[in-house]
Amino acid sequence: MDTRYSNTAVALHWLVAALITCNLVLGVSMVGLPISPRKLEWYLVHKSIGLTVFLLTGARLVWRLTHPPPPPVAMPAWQRRSAAITHGLLYVLMFAIPISGWVYSSATGVEVVYLGLVPLPDLVHKSRALADELLIVHITLNSTLVLLVCLHVVAALKHHFVDRDPALARMLPRIGGRVAAVATVAIVSGIAIAMGAPAYATGVDSGKSEIAFSITQMGVRFDGRFDRWRGDIDFRPDAPGRSTAAIDVDLASVDLASDDSDSAARGPLWLDTAKYPVARFRST
Repeated sequence: MDTRYSNTAVALHWLVAALITCNLVLGVSMVGLPISPRKLEWYLVHKSIGLTVFLLTGARLVWRLTHPPPPPVAMPAWQRRSAAITHGLLYVLMFAIPISGWVYSSATGVEVVYLGLVPLPDLVHKSRALADELLIVHITLNSTLVLLVCLHVVAALKHHFVDRDPALARMLPRIGGRVAAVATVAIVSGIAIAMGAPAYATGVDSGKSEIAFSITQMGVRFDGRFDRWRGDIDFRPDAPGRSTAAIDVDLASVDLASDDSDSAARGPLWLDTAKYPVARFRST
């Protein structure tokens, strides 16, 4: 009986391992960067890699359930139990961490766009308080993952060099790692290309954006907004001076939550929307 894992299981194992390692390094590296196009790109790549790990973990779990693993290597019962618990927790974390990142991004009001091509729905409403809590959850889950991965690696090396059993060898690629390496490079390169391809030119999503204002009249504060407007942004990170922004606001859509206030704001003493129906902003 073959005591090795199948080529598919081996490939999925090393693909996920490589992507997790890349994403952990990327996550630590990007946090300290100042807000910039590079940091935004890295966040997009980080999210896409995380979701790719989620999908590959699902594929790996399906494969494991439909293709029984080889017989276990002989070892003490406590080691078998520890290995089973560690593997179970790793599966849980590989599902939970991408979801926690997705929920956190939703709470910050930032849409998750997989590979820069597939927009995903927000899982929660925007909330700074919730976002702060979810960030702690995301960091804690990742810290736990790092600890378990370290334990997993140490255990594998112990089996290989101290116990001299085939626990590690049967998970190594048959052809020197070429299949896993090529597949990993292909996936990482595909993510990088997909994330780098989209331009920054975009129409502003007025459904998720707002033009609001606050005024004080005779000591009383009024909060208002414009319900109808459109905007376009062409941001060029390599040539910032050529970037442009354009916003057109339908002044008659002013909303002060009061018919009397709305009517007064549209009149000649204020916006005079009959004469000036549109306010236009153009960046220089």
